[in-house]
Amino acid sequence: MIHQIKQKIGGRCQDDSRRQPMESFDEFVTMWKKQGGDKIIKEATEWYNKNGKK
Repeated sequence: MIHQIKQKIGGRCQDDSRRQPMESFDEFVTMWKKQGGDKIIKEATEWYNKNGKK
C-alpha cells in the first residue's frame, strides 16, 4: 500500500513513468475507498484492538 501511495503522489518508485502530482492523492483516496478501503481499516483496527495491544 505504501508503494501505491508513493507512486500516486510522486514518490520515488521503480517505474517513474507512473508518477503523479501530489494533487492526485485525493483521487487515489476516493478510488481506494470505493474498493473497500474503509472496510479494510475497520477490520485491521478491530484485529489490532483484539490481538495487537500489549
